[in-house]
Amino acid sequence: MQTIFYMSIEALRGAIDWEHELSKVSEQRRAKVLRCKSDGDRRRSLAAGLLQRFGEEKLTESERRYSNVTHSGDYAAVAFSCDPVGVDLELISRFADGQGMIGARQLKKMAGVARKAFSAEEKTAFENLLAQQEAGVGQLPGERPVDFFLRTWTRKEAYAKQIGRGIAMDLASIDTMDDKNFHSVLLEESFWLSVSPRRENTEIEKITFDCLKKPKMVR
Repeated sequence: MQTIFYMSIEALRGAIDWEHELSKVSEQRRAKVLRCKSDGDRRRSLAAGLLQRFGEEKLTESERRYSNVTHSGDYAAVAFSCDPVGVDLELISRFADGQGMIGARQLKKMAGVARKAFSAEEKTAFENLLAQQEAGVGQLPGERPVDFFLRTWTRKEAYAKQIGRGIAMDLASIDTMDDKNFHSVLLEESFWLSVSPRRENTEIEKITFDCLKKPKMVR
């Protein structure tokens, strides 16, 4: 079983009692939050720590034996599992407009990533989708180039994190084309989240800041 909790950091943008909230997270997470240089990074890191604590209090020891954290933009997420797990999320708005169209600067950046991190099959699929979009065909959400790119990238990051290697490994060697190895989902039409490995029983739950104040007891 795998459980992923995610939240928007919107509620953390206002005035919060930092000392009180930091007291809820681990010493290691507290140090990470305090090392962050920007306000956004501090809030994302704090949100991840609060989610970590929520999962530790809600799930049984076996259900939370392993965990992994990710955050980007306005969201943070933590995956819990009885086996090693990796999770990653990426915001669509960082790469495309509201219609999923990729700007020239972002396209150049994505093409560079694809050259280094995508397999030949993945690069071909991405280039074909770009050509289809340019021609005005293939308008379903799953067919947009930005969706394919972010689904592929988050799967690679999740797998690298699962095996403890990080993105310094040869990402092109990770086969993301087979859905049976990954659980990927487009959430709130805003971001792609991928978890590695895929499990039959994977639960994804959005948590609010109010929920974090009153975690459920361990079953």
